[in-house]
Amino acid sequence: MKISTVPNDFIISIPNDNGEMVKSDFLLHALKIKNDTNENMILKSISFELKYENELVKKIIYCEKALDSKIETLGQEISFVTCEEYSKLYFGTNDFWSYKNIAKSAILLPGEESGIFNEYFVQVHKSKIDEIVIKIDYLAGDKQCTKSSALQVVEYKCKNDYIFPVKGNYSTCGNYNDLLGHRQ
Repeated sequence: MKISTVPNDFIISIPNDNGEMVKSDFLLHALKIKNDTNENMILKSISFELKYENELVKKIIYCEKALDSKIETLGQEISFVTCEEYSKLYFGTNDFWSYKNIAKSAILLPGEESGIFNEYFVQVHKSKIDEIVIKIDYLAGDKQCTKSSALQVVEYKCKNDYIFPVKGNYSTCGNYNDLLGHRQ
């Protein structure tokens, strides 16, 4: 099994600290699970562990009907990426998902792919989330297996100094703390 993510190295969060609690808000654009073996694999669960300094803060698990629903709708959710330009724009590559190889169920035949598209995370905790661990539980033949992957969650730092007010008429759009702008 091969796990791929977008982004593939770290996720940017824009934490909102009110002095007592911190709201971490971030997005995993795509999680791809590929059966790169010669035998069928059965996905049993996909879990996301949100951590702060290796301490588990929250665990989200898709299993049974919730997992089946995610897998069954993936093809519809990513249908726009069959266009090479959209795929490159959204995932940074022309071939993140092979649309013709998307599995229709939790049983992945050799070469088939599945996963999750646009998984949002909003967590309030005493400190900002700094890591997300993805775990996939599956059956390979009669053997129960687990594969995991971790991504660092890093705070966005604005590199520019904005000094307001400025002379003239200006409109600031898509600024760094626009929590929805980076998701459109």
